[in-house]
Amino acid sequence: MPLIALKSGHAEASLAASDAVLAQVKEPEAQASAWFVRGLVCERNRSVALSYGNEYDCESDVIDPFLRAFSLSPSKEHEDKVLEVLEVESRDQTCEVPIPGSELSARFHFSFGTFQMGDGKLAQVQRIYVLHPATQVVNTGDVSWEVRFKRLLGKPDPSSKVVPTVSSRQSLGAFELTVLDAEYPVQGAVTIDGLVCHPN
Repeated sequence: MPLIALKSGHAEASLAASDAVLAQVKEPEAQASAWFVRGLVCERNRSVALSYGNEYDCESDVIDPFLRAFSLSPSKEHEDKVLEVLEVESRDQTCEVPIPGSELSARFHFSFGTFQMGDGKLAQVQRIYVLHPATQVVNTGDVSWEVRFKRLLGKPDPSSKVVPTVSSRQSLGAFELTVLDAEYPVQGAVTIDGLVCHPN
């Protein structure tokens, strides 16, 4: 069992057991438990390279497994954990953006890495977690940045505008979380609803 392996201090075995549950057991509660344990493993081993034969490891993102657990089983425990890790992870690579007509703000947290997508396949994506009060409307459709592509020596580097798309939305009590995904990573400034920010 993933949790037993985790409590025994065997991080790789816990990840492998979680994979087995996710592949073989289809009940939402069991899958939620496997994702939650995976999140706990990653949370405790952020600075340790874990190798257990799967590309999806702890290098990408701590928020994602807890959010998956919540989406499968929206319990108070899972909701609280998502909000907790969002608070911790948002200490860097984050932009606080004022909400027009309000004294409140939305938090845009940027995370680039390997994620399991909706089709079950792994892909490297730029992910943005947008957390804001549920009572406020945030324009997540006006988020973009420029990426530059290398050309031949002596030629200017061409640039392209990247606009992420909405991957999911979750209600988290008094908050709402919108997840945005894009193919190319942020390489500098990001424009959010007409404002320029530098995730740091």
